[in-house]
Formats: sequence, structure tokens, C-alpha cells
Amino acid sequence: PKIKMRNIHSGARTNLGFVRYVFYAYTLVPIVILLSLLTAVYWWSMQDAAATLRQDTLGNAQLRASQVNSTLSEAVSMTFQNADKTLQTLVDSYLDNSSTSFQKQASILMGRMTDGLIVKISVIGPSGYVAYTSAVTADRTYMGDCENFQFHNTHSANQLFIGKPVLDPLSGQWSIRLSRPIYRHGQLQGVMVLSLSPAYLY
Repeated sequence: PKIKMRNIHSGARTNLGFVRYVFYAYTLVPIVILLSLLTAVYWWSMQDAAATLRQDTLGNAQLRASQVNSTLSEAVSMTFQNADKTLQTLVDSYLDNSSTSFQKQASILMGRMTDGLIVKISVIGPSGYVAYTSAVTADRTYMGDCENFQFHNTHSANQLFIGKPVLDPLSGQWSIRLSRPIYRHGQLQGVMVLSLSPAYLY
């Protein structure tokens, strides 16, 4: 009888272990798999949302950059147009008025432009020496080697020329020189130069 009881208890423990195994296999394992799948789906959705947000952000940034560049281009274009009109007015004033009247006109035109935009106004005579400048400088400064004078001295057309940014050795300021030729009876009498600050163009 004792042996039979042991067999019964042993069989019961075996059956209980089997039940537990079945429970784990058919209940807990699917739950673990389901949780793993849900976690994977969650992370995938998060990454997809982040990628979408990144693309939208980049798209908006590119659109804003394009709009800013367009606005800046228009502003720079308008600045050059106004500067060219000022140059033409200065050329007419230089040809029609005395030196004193021209200086007054130049001062008035500089006051109409944005404060700090114009670095200086200069007139280069036909020999290449400065005939007038709004800046404080030494007498008889030679500018015959600057690209603005060289261009107008070799081109007969009455047109606007925009030079490369240069560092003024006297003022120590960078400037972009816009210029137009000064003609009287078909002869080159000099070059009108309007030096603009690059800080107001970029």
C-alpha cells in the first residue's frame, strides 16, 4: 500500500508539472509574443512619426529659406536700382553745377539713402586722380588702377558697372563700388563712383 501511494503522489506531481507546462506554453508565451509585437509596432510608429516630423520640418525650413532668399534678392536689387539712379543724378549734377553746388547735391543724396549704406562718393578725373570725394582723404589720390575706372576707360557705353568688394586703404572699410562714366560732348570727363557698405547688402 505504501508503494501504491508513492506512485499516486508521483503521478500527481507529474500531471501538475504537465499542466503548468501547458499553461505556460499556451498562455504566457502568446502574451509575451503579443507584447513583443505591440512594442515593435509602437516603436515603428514612433520612428515613422519622427521621420514625418523631420521631413515636414525640413520642408518648412527650405520654404522659409527660399522666401527669405527671394526677399533679400529683391531688397538687394532695389538697393542697386536706387543707387544707380543716385549715380545718374550725381553725374548730371556734376556736369551742370559748380563744385560747391555739386558737393551740396551729393550731401543731400547721401542723406536720402539708408544711414550707413553709402561709404563715400568719389569722382575720378580723366587722368585717374580723385577730383572729388566725400571722405576725408589726402589730396591727389590716384585711383586710375581700380577696376571701375579701367572698365569705363576702355568701354564707351554709358552703363552701370559694379565692382568687386574692396578694402579702402584710407578708411579701412570694405565697400562695393558702383560707377558710371561722366561724358561731356562724347568725351570721358571722369568716373562717378558710389561706394556701398556690403553689410547692408547681405
